[in-house]
Amino acid sequence: MTEETKSVTGVEDLLKDPFSQGAVEGLPSVQQEELTVMKETNVAPRVFDKLDETEKKQAEQLASQIDISNPEAVLLYGSGAETKLSQFSSLMLSKVHKDDLGEIGDSLSDLMFNLQQSNPSELSSGEGNLFSKIFRKVKKSIFEITAKYQSIGAQIDKAAVKLDQDKNTLLENNKTLQTLYNQNLEFFMALNVFIAGAELKKEELAEKIIPASIQKAKESGEQMDAQIVQDQQQFLDRLDKRIYDLKLSRQISIQQAPQIRLIQNGNQTLAE
Repeated sequence: MTEETKSVTGVEDLLKDPFSQGAVEGLPSVQQEELTVMKETNVAPRVFDKLDETEKKQAEQLASQIDISNPEAVLLYGSGAETKLSQFSSLMLSKVHKDDLGEIGDSLSDLMFNLQQSNPSELSSGEGNLFSKIFRKVKKSIFEITAKYQSIGAQIDKAAVKLDQDKNTLLENNKTLQTLYNQNLEFFMALNVFIAGAELKKEELAEKIIPASIQKAKESGEQMDAQIVQDQQQFLDRLDKRIYDLKLSRQISIQQAPQIRLIQNGNQTLAE
């Protein structure tokens, strides 16, 4: 991703505080390959294995920050990224509604109408020349025809200028959509790291922490040790549900990517 296309909110910023509930203040070609990667990651049995080395380290750091003694840790984990993704989705929806192509359609209709009004056969006749046509009492005089064509020419020029402006608007909109696409991709990548971090913590709980607590409870026979085991198991269940919720949020990002590309391709076709 180049500096020109990189958006305001980066992956590093989204991962900075895994338990924040912050909101987005402002949100301002990799194509089929990126969409394929998104889909493959979505069905991967273990997201952590799909990450690069940098992202794996980030996931490990997030996992270490999840405090199993804090019941709110699961609830708040990744909620900041989800909030920003939700606001981003609203922004994109607003952008799509704002880009109404009705005016462009009207400009095209005006141009076609004026072109259809221009009939070159009026300037000639199958019988004789233009002047003989006038003297045969043609309904329109040469002055009327000239005035008509001057008016049509002015309307065509006006429509052409408007269409040129519309074309530039479409191309500018595509630049904005590219920024939105990059932003959406960053949300997808950040959510992957959050999911991978939660997966690591889940594995640690299921394979190390809970078995060790069970063994300790058996050996001590203390009720408090048994309660710790129950609390940890409940935490594991909530963490599993949190992973599911994060994957649902990621699905929104996956669905938005081809939608943005579809709009871009439509704009490009109209511009051409």
